[in-house]
Amino acid sequence: ISFAATIPANTIPAATLVVLGIGYAPFASEYTFAIPTANSPASTQATVAVSFGADLPSSCGVAFARVVQSGSVFSVKLRIYNYASATVAIAATPVYFTITEF
Repeated sequence: ISFAATIPANTIPAATLVVLGIGYAPFASEYTFAIPTANSPASTQATVAVSFGADLPSSCGVAFARVVQSGSVFSVKLRIYNYASATVAIAATPVYFTITEF
């Protein structure tokens, strides 16, 4: 199963200082993309590969991408972390998903 979507332009807040001088807890931003009905998987037991049409800011990384289900609707949930101590802007970016079912 493959499909494309777009992350809307937005900002991801800065990481939070956990203990003064020790480190930061990254801020998570989550996105959910509906899988087209014609391509719906049989279950949520799947691996998800994700690639972007443009680079994310250097302080950002993908935490996970997984298939979720709400009723009869299947979606891909994508979490992006900002590890920087400053807010970062993300431009509207195409996202390409490939889902492999078990």
